[in-house]
Amino acid sequence: MSENQKKHLFVFILGPTAAGKSRFAMEVAAKHDWPLINCDSLQVYKKLDIGTAKPSLQERDSLPHYLYDFVEPPETLTAADYLKEVQNCLETNELEKGLFVGGSGFYIQALEKGLYPDSKVSEKVEAKVKKWIDEDGFEALYHWMQEKDPDFARKISINDHYRIRRSVQVMMTQNKSMTELKEEMKKKNYSILPPHQKLKIGLKAEKSVLRERVHLRTQRMISEGFVKEVESLMAQGLQDWPPMKSVGYKEVVAYLKGELPWTSLEDKIVTSTMQLIKKQMTWFKRDEEIRWFDLSEQEVALQVVHDYIRNYS
Repeated sequence: MSENQKKHLFVFILGPTAAGKSRFAMEVAAKHDWPLINCDSLQVYKKLDIGTAKPSLQERDSLPHYLYDFVEPPETLTAADYLKEVQNCLETNELEKGLFVGGSGFYIQALEKGLYPDSKVSEKVEAKVKKWIDEDGFEALYHWMQEKDPDFARKISINDHYRIRRSVQVMMTQNKSMTELKEEMKKKNYSILPPHQKLKIGLKAEKSVLRERVHLRTQRMISEGFVKEVESLMAQGLQDWPPMKSVGYKEVVAYLKGELPWTSLEDKIVTSTMQLIKKQMTWFKRDEEIRWFDLSEQEVALQVVHDYIRNYS
């Protein structure tokens, strides 16, 4: 191993919503005096506090936290933007070690593998695809993708409109299939991270346990003023801001618009959160590098991390 590889050491704390990632990471960071680097696509935004379970100001003051609470509405942060922010963060603060914490699988994949080269889509292609959708619907895009890249199309639901649109845009821009682009990425390293040692820890729990944790967390959020937080954002004209379409926020928006009764709000948030957890776990299960630990095994997981850090520091 080169000196440069010895120098950089990262630990990823991953897993679904409500699995206790933040508390676990804080314990590791406090013991080893390590910084925490956000890997959650919503905790980057200012004014989204209660509904994102963002670390409190007190927690952020007690240990170095990076890339939390820095994007002003109505701006949005793309995965490409996030990678630039991480790169700048590591270089500016001369970070040689750190804990990446979050449940956004796509951000984590982008950190490790990078994004498709020149994945920025031109306005011309965006306009062409939009017109196509308006005239013929998403089914037409999906059938086109089936013809051009049947292997990739089989992995996407015909109802996954975001991925269909994005994949077609990238294929048109690159003039290559998604399968070809993925193969290219396997052969080349597009990661923005410096050469490093890494450990990936996943925290999980039985579905019934997670549901109870989500239920209690939702109750806490509501009691802490989640509805007022959303009401304030709507009063600022941010109702259509993309982050407001995320789990929890969209349900409170529906309640405030009179589309959802108060008596159903809590259950609706819990149900949506459990659906999100299912998607998160489907994504993470593809990653064979993650070492999974149940919530009941947290002490064991902590010891694994402590030993790993000591061995490579």
